Amino acid sequence: MRHSIKKQFALIFIILMASVIFLCWLVNTLFLEKYYLSRKTNVLYDAYVSIKKAAENNSYESEEFYQELEGVCSRYDISAFVMDAESEMKYVAGNDPLRVPFGTEL
Repeated sequence: MRHSIKKQFALIFIILMASVIFLCWLVNTLFLEKYYLSRKTNVLYDAYVSIKKAAENNSYESEEFYQELEGVCSRYDISAFVMDAESEMKYVAGNDPLRVPFGTEL
């Protein structure tokens, strides 16, 4: 049985598009979740190390620390709420709409 070239092109196009969609779904399902989780874990760890280092030096109220933390938060699209030992918020860094500028009393 002879098929027209129009039907053959349509069939090839449909199979090709279905294959591409399936491959995208497969890659997304198998690999991307692990990648994003490990990346966000590393980002949070970097922010933690920065805050811990400042807390050990008792320099978390300095402008230099605030700018460094703000840079980390901006670069990795996270927000950080810095609190003291009594759970009082010192300031907020990152992309938070409730952001409190450095030096503002809370």
